[in-house]
Amino acid sequence: MPLLFRYRFNYKDVINKLMKFNSKLIKDFKKIIIISSRIFELEGIDNRYLKGIIKENKIEEKIRKEEFQYYYDSFKEFTKKKTEENESYLKEQINIRGKLNINKALSNIFSPGKLRIMDKIFNHKPLTNTELKYYYRAIKPLNLSILNEDMQKYVRIIESIKKVGIK
Repeated sequence: MPLLFRYRFNYKDVINKLMKFNSKLIKDFKKIIIISSRIFELEGIDNRYLKGIIKENKIEEKIRKEEFQYYYDSFKEFTKKKTEENESYLKEQINIRGKLNINKALSNIFSPGKLRIMDKIFNHKPLTNTELKYYYRAIKPLNLSILNEDMQKYVRIIESIKKVGIK
């Protein structure tokens, strides 16, 4: 419930609807408003709206420590889980984008046939005799060039120098 109270709601409408059932629900609703306001205060969440409702409607309910702690622990657990889900989603997105960048870079260097053979090697699948010969003849020299530190430095210099057209 505290999570729902982060958003504005019409207190009087809710009370009127709860009156149709019984007064215990109204009392519980008021308790939850007070508990939510305290949780928001402890967590640094804006609770002016709830404080205004409490003050305007003179809500005064006694809350036991255990009852407050139950709601507070539930709130913290939910927010922790939500944070973990968000982090997991972001890691997944970073991973997907990383794969897209690698695929794009590979497609700039290697032909589709070479990429297919490299994918088989990457996924530990056996190569045919023809693919193996092609790997040693056409792919391995490119891989060794890419891994060569001097070649990497050379390409970095080329990419860092401002390109000027011939006049």
